[in-house]
Amino acid sequence: MRNYLLTYNTLNISIFNIFPAYRLRIFQIACRYGKLIGKFSKFLIMELHKYEVRMAQKYNNAQHKQYLEMIDGVGRRWIEVFEGNTEFYSAAYWDLLTGIWRADGPVRKTDALRYMTAIKSAHTASKYVDHSIMKGILIESDNPDDARSKLLVLSDNMREQLNIFFDAAVGSVRRANRAIDEKGPSPEDP
Repeated sequence: MRNYLLTYNTLNISIFNIFPAYRLRIFQIACRYGKLIGKFSKFLIMELHKYEVRMAQKYNNAQHKQYLEMIDGVGRRWIEVFEGNTEFYSAAYWDLLTGIWRADGPVRKTDALRYMTAIKSAHTASKYVDHSIMKGILIESDNPDDARSKLLVLSDNMREQLNIFFDAAVGSVRRANRAIDEKGPSPEDP
């Protein structure tokens, strides 16, 4: 076991400093190939993992809570965009509508389906698009360049609501940034 600890120290100096994100995996591989088995190796892996978790925290809990308050506020404002209708409070609608908003113009329907990264089925994604069209959030039109495809744009009202939402969200981020700085030190390289 002592030889292994020397190997661990060598890894710590050479590989660990180059690839800090892979320390636990490198340690697990070293345990397997170093013939370290049983309770001792599991203990070392758990201890290294605890060390990694402690070392990864750059901000204090008050700063984390300030971040969560900001995120909660952004979430509440997202629901306000839809006049309190919580059915649009999902990652699928967020991805769809912000993707089309970013495009700042017509988007092919098939491209809009890909904006919903958490939805793996095109059929399921199309249900979100169809529901948004039915609710008047999106407007569908024929594509003048390709008769086989459709174009989607945000309704004028939705574009205006999202512009207001993003103004408020950016304001929240700026205020939260100042509050986080007041609650404790910030590392130079977050």
